[in-house]
Amino acid sequence: MRRKSFFIFLLALEALLFSLGLWQWRRLDEKTELLAKIETSLQNPPVALGFSSSFSEPYRPVLAEGEIDFARAVFWQAKMNPVYGGPRIMGSEVIAPMRLKDYILPVNLGWIADQDKETLLRLGKATKSFAGIALPWPRLSYFLPKNDFGAKRLYRMDRADLAGLWQAEIAPFWLSSGSDWQGRGREAFDMESIPNDHRQYAYTWFSLFFLGAVCGVIYFSRKQD
Repeated sequence: MRRKSFFIFLLALEALLFSLGLWQWRRLDEKTELLAKIETSLQNPPVALGFSSSFSEPYRPVLAEGEIDFARAVFWQAKMNPVYGGPRIMGSEVIAPMRLKDYILPVNLGWIADQDKETLLRLGKATKSFAGIALPWPRLSYFLPKNDFGAKRLYRMDRADLAGLWQAEIAPFWLSSGSDWQGRGREAFDMESIPNDHRQYAYTWFSLFFLGAVCGVIYFSRKQD
């Protein structure tokens, strides 16, 4: 009876492990296809986003022009960063609202040192143009803290939260600018920011499947007590 119960358990476990391996292999194909589409999109010529644009295509180079309000910026992803080859100091990414006709466009203006944040907030409003990459809104992670706009802290890139903060409709994408808040060049998008680890995951599940099969063979090849 014990061997029969163990056989049923092992059979169910093996079916689960093999299914997980197949699922990750399918995800590998999907992610590879997505990355190829993104690479193609990044090669397209920039789309001009003016005061009347309603563009909504992600992973496309764009040139956005509008009124940006530095005073209403929020700070995202606090991290250490080297500045001009000097010591590593604490700072954050700047997310500032740009007013277009149809909506507010959140613009990532790169990293800023904590000591420079007050300087940025005092810049007020200005008509600016930024070249960059239109990025889709990320999936919300509820493991992150809630946004604290009283402290100007953005923990979750949440479109609905930003709409409430800036009291306006938010664009269907956000812009990663190719220049920072001081006009210095920066990398707008890195393909490595979209990981493709599904091959390793598939190998892991298939390895566990074969390990379970070997253990089962060894167990059932023993003489029953």
